[in-house]
Amino acid sequence: MSTTTLSQQWYALYVAGGTEDKVKSILKQQMPEFEFLVYRRKLRERKDGKWQMIERKMFPGYILMKGIIDEEAWYRLKKHRCYFPSTEE
Repeated sequence: MSTTTLSQQWYALYVAGGTEDKVKSILKQQMPEFEFLVYRRKLRERKDGKWQMIERKMFPGYILMKGIIDEEAWYRLKKHRCYFPSTEE
């Protein structure tokens, strides 16, 4: 019987748009063994004739998560309405 070691992997969680930061803070408190990220980027935008730096989410509606997902973690994520995007065709 071969033994496999589970390593931490990155996952993309789909959440309702505009709630990424709120869900991230809740998940950080309830699942401290995982790392959660909401990527942002700085852009120059022209508004009213003036250039200004703004910060936008790079992947709106998604939280990136690093960790090992077992059955318990799966159900804890589902409780917070986080979904894994389907890769099936």
